[in-house]
Parts: sequence; C-alpha cells; structure tokens
Amino acid sequence: MVDEKQTSRLQMLVLLICFFVSGIAGLIYEVLWEKYLALYVGSTGLAQIIVLATFMGGLALGSHFLGRFADHARNSIRFYAMLEFGIGAYALLFDHIFFINRDLFLWMVKMTGLTSSGLLIAKVVASSASILLPAFLMGGTLPAMAKCLIHDSASVGPRISRLYFLNSLGAVFGCLLAGFLLIRVCGLQFAMVIGSLMNIVAGIAALAVLANVSHENVKDLDDRENEPSELINSGKWAASVVLVCAGLSGAVSMMYEVAWIRLLTLVLGASTYSFSLMLATFIFGLSIGGLLLSLRRKTSGYAVVFGVTEILVGVAVLITLPLYVRLPYIFNQIACSFSREAATFGLYEFCKFFLCAIVMLVPTILQGMTLPAATKVLTSEVRSLGKSVGIVFAVNTVGTLAGVILAGFVWLPFMGIKGTIETAIVLNGVIGIAVLVVVKGAGLRRPVVIMSLVCMIVAWIWYGLNLGGWDRDVLSYGTYRSRQRLSSYSELADIVKGRKTLFYRDGVDATVAVQDITTPFLQRILVINGKVDATTSGDMPTQKMVAHLPMLCRKGAEDVLVVGVGSGATIGGVLAYDVKHVDVVELSRDVIEASRLFDSINGRYWEDPRVNVVWEDAKTYLQVSDRKYDVIISEPTNPWIVGVAGVFSREYFEICRDHLRPGGMFVQWIQGYELEDSTFFMMLETFSGIFPYYTMWNPTRSDTVLVGAIEPYGPDLKNMKDIASRSPVRADLKIVGIESILPILGMQMRDNADRYSHVAWTGAIHSDFFPVLEYAAARGFFVGSQAEGVKRLDLRSQSPVNAGIWLQKYLKEYSPSSSELKNCYALSITDRGLNSRQALCWASLWFRLYPDDHEARIAVTEQINTSHDTVLHNIGRPSVGKKSYVDQKLWCKFAFEDYVTKRNCLDPAAAADVIDDFRIVSESVEGRKDADILRWCGEIMYDLGRYDDAVKYLEPSARIIAGLPGRRGEFDDVATLLIRALLAKGDAARAHELFVELFRSVKSNLKVTLIGAEIDAAIALRVVK
Repeated sequence: MVDEKQTSRLQMLVLLICFFVSGIAGLIYEVLWEKYLALYVGSTGLAQIIVLATFMGGLALGSHFLGRFADHARNSIRFYAMLEFGIGAYALLFDHIFFINRDLFLWMVKMTGLTSSGLLIAKVVASSASILLPAFLMGGTLPAMAKCLIHDSASVGPRISRLYFLNSLGAVFGCLLAGFLLIRVCGLQFAMVIGSLMNIVAGIAALAVLANVSHENVKDLDDRENEPSELINSGKWAASVVLVCAGLSGAVSMMYEVAWIRLLTLVLGASTYSFSLMLATFIFGLSIGGLLLSLRRKTSGYAVVFGVTEILVGVAVLITLPLYVRLPYIFNQIACSFSREAATFGLYEFCKFFLCAIVMLVPTILQGMTLPAATKVLTSEVRSLGKSVGIVFAVNTVGTLAGVILAGFVWLPFMGIKGTIETAIVLNGVIGIAVLVVVKGAGLRRPVVIMSLVCMIVAWIWYGLNLGGWDRDVLSYGTYRSRQRLSSYSELADIVKGRKTLFYRDGVDATVAVQDITTPFLQRILVINGKVDATTSGDMPTQKMVAHLPMLCRKGAEDVLVVGVGSGATIGGVLAYDVKHVDVVELSRDVIEASRLFDSINGRYWEDPRVNVVWEDAKTYLQVSDRKYDVIISEPTNPWIVGVAGVFSREYFEICRDHLRPGGMFVQWIQGYELEDSTFFMMLETFSGIFPYYTMWNPTRSDTVLVGAIEPYGPDLKNMKDIASRSPVRADLKIVGIESILPILGMQMRDNADRYSHVAWTGAIHSDFFPVLEYAAARGFFVGSQAEGVKRLDLRSQSPVNAGIWLQKYLKEYSPSSSELKNCYALSITDRGLNSRQALCWASLWFRLYPDDHEARIAVTEQINTSHDTVLHNIGRPSVGKKSYVDQKLWCKFAFEDYVTKRNCLDPAAAADVIDDFRIVSESVEGRKDADILRWCGEIMYDLGRYDDAVKYLEPSARIIAGLPGRRGEFDDVATLLIRALLAKGDAARAHELFVELFRSVKSNLKVTLIGAEIDAAIALRVVK
C-alpha cells in the first residue's frame, strides 16, 4: 500500500482526477449501454428495469467482492489501474460483444418460444452477458481508490466524501456529454471508444503515480491508525441496523428519482435532452452533498449527520411538494420569455435545468451526505477499509435497485407520483429516527436532532394544511408544448376544468390519460406524458388513412402488423377489410387499456378474434418473430420523444422489409409539424433507401404518410373503387367524412411507386448506431418548425403534365358524381392540408363537370380570386391590338399571378390559354432581354411539358437575374426550375453542368440542396441502367 507520507499532494491530485475521469466514463457507458441494449431487449419499462438492474447488480457485486480483494492487494494503485484498464478494454470490444449477445438473445427466444417468460429470461441473460462484467469492475473502483488514499480512520469521512463528490461530479459531466454531444456527433460506437480511452488514460495516469512512490505492505500499518468506532458503545445490532438503513436510503433516493423524472416529464416534455438534464441534476445534487461533507473537520458524529440529513431530505421535499402542481405554469412563464429560434435553444435547455434544480437540488444535496456518512460510521479499521466501503456501497446499490423496481412497478402504478413521493418522505423519517435511536451517542436529545424532528413535524402539519388536492389534469395538460404565455395559474386551472378525465394512470412506461374536452369542440383525447397522441377529430383522418391506404393499394392483404395502438382507430380501419390475422404491437399496457374508451372509432378491436395484441417493443418483436405480413403499419408518436426515433431508423426499416411477403407494403406516418426541413428529408431519405418504390400522401394538415415497397407497384383503380364501396369500409371511412375513393386519391402528393426513387436529399441517414433524429427532432420541436420543404414534393399544385398522380388516371376512367365532388370540396374546406389550392382544384373540377350545379358555381366563386380580372380586362390581351411594352408586361404580370394561383393537377387548359400572349411579348425586342418575361414563359412551357422550350426561356432568365442585386430568391426559383426541365427531358449531364456553374458562387439553401440531390439521383440511376 502507498504510505500517505510518501504520497505527494500532486500525486494525490492525479489520483483524484483519475477518479473524476472514471466517473465521466461510467455515466457515458450507462447511457450507451441502455441505448445499445434497447436495440434488441427493447424500450419497455420492464426492459429498462432489466438493464438498470443488471448494471446496478454488477456495481453491487463489484463493490462487495473487489472491495475485499482490495484489502489484500499488494499494491492498491496498481489494482485500481488494472480495473480501469479492464473496463476500458471491455468498452473497446463492446461493439463485437453486443452482436454476439444479440445473437444469443435471439437463439434463446427461439429455443424457449415466443412467450413472456421466455422473453424475460432471454433479456436477463443477454443483459447480464453484455454489461455485468464491466459493471462489476466499475463497482470495485471506489474501494480500490479508497485504499489508495485513506491511511487512517480519521480521514475516512472526508476522503470518502471527496471521492464520492468527484466520481459523482464526473458522472454529471458524462451524462451531459453523452446526452448533448457525444452520441449526436460521434454515434454510439465512437462514443464508446471515447469512454474507453478515458478509462485507459486514467489507468496510465495511476501507474505514472505508482512509478514515483515507494511501497509497503498494508500489514506494516499498526492499529494506531484506527480510531474507536462510533458504534463501539451501541448494541450488537447497531451496525446491522445502520447498514440496512444505508440500503433503505438508496431505495428512497431511487423512489424520488423515478417520481421526479415522471413528474418533470409531464412538465418539460420527454425529449432526450430533458432526460439527460433530469439525471444530471439529480447526480449533481448528490455530488455537492459529498463535497459539503468532505469539508467537515470533526472525525466523529457521522451517525448524527446520517440520521439528521435523512430527516431533512424528507422535510425539504415535503415543503416543496405542494408547489409541484404549479410547475407546468412556472415552466410556461420561463419558456415563453424568449424567442423560439435555434440561437436560443441552449438557453431553453438551461431553463429546464433551472426547473429541475428547483425540484431536486436541495433534497439531493442532503441525500448526497447520507452514503459517505454511513460509510464512515460503519468503517472502523483501515486494514479492512476496502471490505467495509465495498459492503456499504454494495448494500446501498442493492437498495437503489430495489427502489427502482418497487417505484416503477408498485408505487408509481398503484399510488401515483404524489403517493410515491409521500411514501419516500415517510421512509426518510423512519430511517433518520432509526439511526439516531440505535447509535448510542447520536442522541435524540441533541439540539440539532430535536430541531430536525420539530422541522419534520411542522412540515407535515404545513403540508396537510396547504396541499389540498393534487390536480392531475394540470400536470397532464402539456404546457411545455404551448407557445402562448398563460396570464396566470388560474387561467391554466380554468382551461383544464373544461376537461373530464375518464382514465388516468402513472404507469410503468408512461403517464396515460383519456379526457373529454369541450373546447373548441367536443372530442375525446389520448394524452401520453402530457402530449396529445390521438383524438376523435383533429388527426382522425391520418389515423384512418394509415390503415386504408395500404389496404386499398395491396390487393388481397390477409396478414397485417400494426405498430402502436393509440386510440385503436387504425386497427379498426384494418379490420374493415377481409383480413385473416392482425398483430398489434404496443409498448405500454396502459395505452392498450385506455384505447377501450375509444370504442366508437376502433370497432372494439379487442373483441375481434383476428386480433392478437402483443405488449412489447416493436423492434424486439420483429427480431424474434418469423411471421410474414402483407402490410406493416408503423404509426409512432413524434420522434423528438425519447426512444421513438428507433422506429424511424434504417435498421428498423430493414427488419420490417424482411417481414414483408412478396408484394408487401410498409406504411410510415411522418408528422410534418415541429420538424425542420432537413430532419424531414433525412427521414425520407432513410425510408426510401430501404423502400425505394413509394407513394406520398397528405391525409390532414401537415401529416405525411409514406406507402413503400421493395418492388414497383401501381394502382388497380377498379379494385380500389370496389373495395371502398363495401359496407364495412364505407362505414369506417364515414367516421372521417369520406364517402368514396375520390377524396382518398386527392390526398396523394406524389407517385414514385413505379420507379426507383431513392434520393440522397441531405446525405444524412438516421441509424440505430448513429441516432441523430431524436436530437434534430428535439430542436425542431423547440423552434416549432413546420417542414415546409415537403410542399416542394407535393405535385398536386403542379400542372397535369408534371403531376402524374393516381387521381388523374382515375378521372380518365371514371366520371365522379356531383355528390362525390361536393364531398371532396367539403373535406378540402375543412382541412386544406399541405396544398393550399386543393379546395380550388375540387371546386373547378366540380363546376367544369357540372356547370348547372348551383352549389358548384358558389364553390368556384368562393375560391377564385377576382382581384386581377379588372386590371386584365382594362389592359387587354397582348395579342389583341397594339400596346406599349409597359402595358404588355403589366398584363403578363397579372396574368401570370392569376394563372399560378389557379394552377392545379386537374386543369389542363389553364396554361394553354395564356401561352400565346406570353410568347408574343417574349419575342419583342424588350422581351428578349426581360428576365421576368422569360421566366414566366419558361414556367408555362414547363407546365405544358414543352421542356426544350422551357430551357430556351429559363436559361437566359437565370443568367440575367444572377447579375442583378437583391434577387437571390428569384434566381433560386428560376435556376432550379431550369434544372428540373433538363432532368425532365432526360439531360442529367447538362443539368449537372448548369448546377455547378450557376450555384458554385452562391450559398446553398434548401432549394439548392434538393435540386442537387435530384441531379445526383438521376445520374446514379442512369449509371445503374
């Protein structure tokens, strides 16, 4: 062992820094291991508990057994260094170990059968095989470091506290590094390498210290280094009671952590950043507690510290508990105090940390003193320091494990957040009093003890008088999504009074509620962690269309998989067809139960013998199941919510592809709201890389539905029409106001089903091992972005020549009735979706086919903008009479604006009506040099499908505008349309040349990026052919 007199301050500082760095690596590993194992163990509450239990179990075993070994090690520093090397080496190899253990998991499930018990056993074994060994080694680092730095019993308290502080502070840094930077920038695999390097560097630094000190065996130390134990005059059971209290203290701390995280999830939202901040704040408080205790100079009285701080933890929580219900209002006031833009995202996250600190910091600081204090009380001989420290930390870790399990599976579901916290407060008091009673000399008569007990009694009285009821509706309202500042807490309370809660549960996986609301209209909503995830009105078209679109496209589908229950509306839609079997996979049992309250829209799917509901993570289920499907429907919630991005990854799409039968289809719902353009196109690129033949649909508002396949497909319009007219299907469509196949076809934005259509839009892919989506989506949620770029993919506003959607084909074969068109128009008025011209499109078609229909005439009148008519009439057409060039251009300006507002995929005559007049003007002397005239002519030619003529007009227009200041936006529009015309005529090489020439000197933006991606895709496809 290293003698303290022979260890310089610098060398001690190096060892302390090593332990700090080890703490950083430890939390990085914990975050990474959870993400790795979620890829096959799953993200259910049970799976998360299994992973956490394995990790904590490893720590406990390591503390106990390696602590004993540390006492007998010939050299404590070398032993510590070897532990760090072992952890680092394992981390370097973890990527290979992960795949081996995943195969082990899949083999075990197939051997035991796809049963609940078989899955449970396989998850436990695979988790243990993956992380038990490194966690075991990590558990030994504290006893080993304690043996390095503690040489007399008088320094046990301060130095254990200091080690606890440094390691915990490192854990805070590790948590923030992993949650905010490493995974987002480096991905899982390289982040693991970085963590391993930290351990290896810590080990090397420790050996460097060893090389500069002399050594002696621990047996050379005499008993004068030991002080009398605080338990020396206590009963024979005193040590056991204090040890049990140390374990209970760990359990209570985890009860608080579980309850606080669920509470703050309702307040701050469930993004990955929020969870990182909650965990970092909790550990930060513990570390500060260790620091404060390390400053204590007295070598006795730690039993009093242990007991009193336990009582004060409960008092601190009890005093603030009545304020928790106001946290949603407080965060609303803070979050609405600054503009929502990318530059303020960091400030927004700091505000979250501030709110977490309000809830956690004082109690966790006090909690951070308890474990080092208990360790000092139970440590009497330096000779057995490793054993003593190891046992205390092992028991405390076992307690934390028990606390997590009991809080997650018992207290939270049965007692709720409030009941869980109240139970923890009571246990704090019991632990504190037990320690003070059993340890002789701690003394219940000491002033500080009496004061603590008085504080506890007064706090309970104050709590009873001030709490009243805990308004769960306020907590579950989800103010974190609001962009409007509430005028007062009373306003929030009044808003939630308009909600009637029918179901509420703080479940294992989430807090789930079903409520009826009356404003702005009567509807029933499903709320998960404060976010509305399903309604009986707003998003109902999407919930139904993700079922009907693939069932209409895939003729004769018999076996269907639905990922996510929600309200169950999608399942009800699938069951309207002649399917034989429907598997439904849902992460939360509470959501499954809550969906029974939506029986008016889901057809009471649980009573249908064709339905099999599986409570499991979709990724886990698909990896262990051999079943093939005709249709797989994936309708997860928003990807900014932690864990959800996994069902948007490349690997997830690959698993789904492998479970499709020949001709099978995969459906993905992408929410366009709270999403940046770059994020949307990354998601589309990831999807189309696996399903390159797809159609895009816009059922409502900004929602996009992708129907993908691995081989070309096309519409069987007669079959689709016939199926949509069947009674069960008609009844289900009637729920969202659809009366025929026509409005469904009108939802199609793009048809890429008949050709290979993978485009590297952004060059970024969301992968399980590089999960960038959940971080990018969280920023989009904060900014409140709308993925406007998706409108550039919507061909419904293009001319008939360039649209090429199924609706056009349908109208060539079938003549819709007036009532069908009336239904389409009514739906487009209710929800215009992404295409602002959709209502005009239907009104124009309705009136053109039924000019004598009075309602059709009114519809057209409502939609057509007549503001240009007077100007156009007064000036007169350029083709009639002689006019000045100024008048001619003015007429063209108003005519083009009028044309663009009316252009749609169903009106072939609009462009042909005006092209002759535009061409006359463009052929004049002035027109040949006028960029505007040339641009207008080029765009109309493009709409007519005359791409050679379009290039002839657009290229000179682009070159002229490029030389004009302040017209960058127009230049981008003209240049991208020019390139698109070249691509349409099949000249990808020339398109690439012009792209390089025109855009090489200007800053890139979304338009430029997208057209560049289209060129690259066209060239790549040409090379393949």
